[in-house]
Amino acid sequence: MLGVVLVHPDDKRVFALAPEPILKPDGKKKNDCERNAAKRLLTGRFLSDWAAAAPATVETTLTDPQGFRHRFRYLNCAPLNESNFAPQVHFLEYRERAPDGTLTHFAWVTEIPISEHNPMPLMRGARARWKIENEAFNTLKTQGYHFEHDFGHGHQRLSTLLMHLMMLAFLSTRLRPLVTFHLVMNRH
Repeated sequence: MLGVVLVHPDDKRVFALAPEPILKPDGKKKNDCERNAAKRLLTGRFLSDWAAAAPATVETTLTDPQGFRHRFRYLNCAPLNESNFAPQVHFLEYRERAPDGTLTHFAWVTEIPISEHNPMPLMRGARARWKIENEAFNTLKTQGYHFEHDFGHGHQRLSTLLMHLMMLAFLSTRLRPLVTFHLVMNRH
């Protein structure tokens, strides 16, 4: 499966969202791959093209004390897809040049409006994706969920169904502390 998880750089909790199964399509001899699953999950590149052509895109660059050059490009109120211009999202693109010349490039969407004051915290939150592996999938593998890397697909997609049920169970155990906290707050 290709997993989708919500993370925050300052919070150990992770929230797994609906995954995209990696299946062996009917009539095919070879299993699907992560790249094809990502294409299904992130249908089309309309938003990237829209942001590239938009005249309202804002760019800002800064260099931190460690010598990393951070370049942000952002656009507020962009359509998420071509067929329906609502809802609108805010698009953030990030390029980093390390002191040794290494380049990295990322792009994200958010519901948080982007201004000159928040690209760095938004980027930090988005780059906290390492928690997906460390806090989500390792938990699923080592703390009683028995989720394995090669879980298999079984006959008639039974294993895919079990994978979805396992992810739902994982999400419900992660939400329980939030619900408890919310109830405690409402008692006072």
